[in-house]
Amino acid sequence: MQPQEDNTTTDFIRLKEEIKILTSENESLKQTASNLEKQLNQFVLVFNNSPEAIVFLDLKGNIQKINTRVQEWLGYPPEEVLGKNLLMLPFLSIKSKAIVLKNFTDRLRGKEVGTYELEFITASGELKIGRLSGQIIKNENGKIAGDLVMVLDITKQLKYENELRESRETFKTLTDTIESAIFIVRETKFLYINKFGERLFGYTLDELRQKHFWDIVHPDDRAMVKERGFARQRKENVPSSYEFRIITKTNETRWMHYTGAYLEFEGKPALIGNVFDVTESKLSEEKLRDNFVRFQTIFNSSAFGIALVDLKGNIIDVNNSICKMFGYTANEMKILNFVKISHPEDTKNDAAMYMELLEGKISHYQSEKRYIKKDATVMWAKITVSLIRGKEGNPEYALGMVEDITEKKQMQEKLTREHFLFTTLMKHIPDSIYFKDEKSRFIAVNEATAKKMELDNPKQLIGKSDYDFFTHDHADQAFHDEQEMMKQSRSIIGVEEKETWRDGTVTWVSSTKIPLQNEKGETIGTFGISRDITSKKEIEEKLKSYTEELKQLNANKDRFFSILAHDLRSPFTALLGYSDIICTDYKSLSEDELVEFAGNINMVAKNVYGLLENLLDWSRIQTGRIEYKPEVINFSAIGKNVIKLFNDSAKNKTITLSLECEEEDKLFADENMLHTVLRNLVSNAIKFTRPGGEIKIKLQPFDEHFAQVSVIDNGVGISDKDKIKLFDLSISFTTTGTSKEIGTGLGLILCKELVEKNGGKIWVESKHGEGSSFNFTVPKVEA
Repeated sequence: MQPQEDNTTTDFIRLKEEIKILTSENESLKQTASNLEKQLNQFVLVFNNSPEAIVFLDLKGNIQKINTRVQEWLGYPPEEVLGKNLLMLPFLSIKSKAIVLKNFTDRLRGKEVGTYELEFITASGELKIGRLSGQIIKNENGKIAGDLVMVLDITKQLKYENELRESRETFKTLTDTIESAIFIVRETKFLYINKFGERLFGYTLDELRQKHFWDIVHPDDRAMVKERGFARQRKENVPSSYEFRIITKTNETRWMHYTGAYLEFEGKPALIGNVFDVTESKLSEEKLRDNFVRFQTIFNSSAFGIALVDLKGNIIDVNNSICKMFGYTANEMKILNFVKISHPEDTKNDAAMYMELLEGKISHYQSEKRYIKKDATVMWAKITVSLIRGKEGNPEYALGMVEDITEKKQMQEKLTREHFLFTTLMKHIPDSIYFKDEKSRFIAVNEATAKKMELDNPKQLIGKSDYDFFTHDHADQAFHDEQEMMKQSRSIIGVEEKETWRDGTVTWVSSTKIPLQNEKGETIGTFGISRDITSKKEIEEKLKSYTEELKQLNANKDRFFSILAHDLRSPFTALLGYSDIICTDYKSLSEDELVEFAGNINMVAKNVYGLLENLLDWSRIQTGRIEYKPEVINFSAIGKNVIKLFNDSAKNKTITLSLECEEEDKLFADENMLHTVLRNLVSNAIKFTRPGGEIKIKLQPFDEHFAQVSVIDNGVGISDKDKIKLFDLSISFTTTGTSKEIGTGLGLILCKELVEKNGGKIWVESKHGEGSSFNFTVPKVEA
């Protein structure tokens, strides 16, 4: 509180008596005294209707008196509070009671106790915060009578500390514009002087502190000022107002009208003085007009609109600020009524609060409402309304303080709208949006990000980092990229990133990341938005795979035509040769030669037929026209069928064919495909087995799910360098059999594709000159 607000009610009574003495001593000051008395009465009215809760404690800490604000604020009736010791107060916690007791004791001991804040518990259990200030009250004998404690409800005020700080600055600025010197003196030294006083005296406060207060007084008036100054600090009865001259720093003599009072400042006696420069006309009408002008200047220089209205809302007086707000002149406003210029939708609520004010239920009220300005536009305002009461306590006028908050409201609406748009975006956009702090920890994410992390709520991500979801290597890389991005203030736009999750899952995203900066342009983190492109990546990989497959198919096609041209040319050359000989030399050929040629033609035709069968089967596989029909089959039956098919060919070379399996052995495969594979492998074995050799078809276990089929011969075998050529269509590899049989070059490639179609694999084990074993796996019948 300001020093002049610390005066107690006793001081007011004493000041009133001094005013009466002053009036009797100097008739010329009666009008001034009357004005001072009115001001005093108004101040007492304001004090008695103070918005602060006031509690008077006696020397034992018992509550002797409270104002109505205590009951209004805390909800306790007087009978539950009066007469009780502060240690028994129901609205204070144990901690708060200890603080109050200590400060109360300190003040009684003469220690200076500043304002402090306490928690209060209302009768309804609501927690409120009050700011307390105390003033020791002395009786007419100068003895301490008790402690006057004033409590201001700052529960809402704490929420608006910044606005309050600005208001205090505004108030200080306003105070400094007052054209009178205000100072505080203790003993002989200056403790405080306002800016006007510094300008008036020509000295700064630091310079005045080096002087006695009478050093700047004119020598002719010095003794009087010195004597009265000491007497006032001793609380002796001296005139509260008088005139004297000062000598300014520039050695100029000025007449001062001084009003002083005793003040308990920082726990010690002091005096407060208010000095007007009355050099040009001491207490003249011109001086009164100047004072009125100065008052109007202060009144009109306020940034807040101020209006004095009667109890029906009719405007009596306004300041310049409120005229500018509404767009009216002062005279135009004085014929208006505040109810009529209020927005129709706000009048009901405002009227209800105003009625509570008139009924004495509240001491003042604040609200935000709308008004209709002169130009018909709407103005949002924050208003504070209180009553000015007469001597008998009846309300006479209402005082309204108006602050234009239209821009603030528009800003709030804009922020609300932007917040709505932002939250809508964060909620519904399918892309991941996230904000991270300088340590790459999540500070805000949208619902898509939470869903991606398999969390129920975006708040669950706050404080976490990539290390909580991805592999350490992936999180390290992301952390490094973000730190470098913040250091260099660079952005990452549309980069495709591979995400490796802790469970091994891999996903792909297209990410854009930028440094996150505050209003000062300082980098405080990162902002990112990521779009899942895993499906796109999978499609790209499939396209690559399809491209490779297409290349392979084209190569196979070329190889197919090469094989077709090569493998058909040789047998047809033989057929044409034998047929030409028979046609031209038939009569000269012997019967044995004709039989030989016919046998050769038959063998060549069978080879061509086998080639065509393989070509047709391979073609159907490549075009997807061969149907895969797996079923439970008896391997023994298929093996026997193949042996029967090649029995004559084997006998012609005295080769023994055998089958090694159990009669009940079952496999799960396509019977036609399996038959084709065995047929090709047995045919090749016969070609490359010497007369008198042996070929065996064998079935044996391979693993839990597959059986192994082997076609084993003791023929010529295959070198290691030729093994890798057997199943590769891109490599042309054919050899003639032991009896000059011609190979197609396509049979083993067909076998490989048919085995793989059944989910198996094929390989060869061979030693050159000792024979070969062609092996492939076939699915077993699952139990």
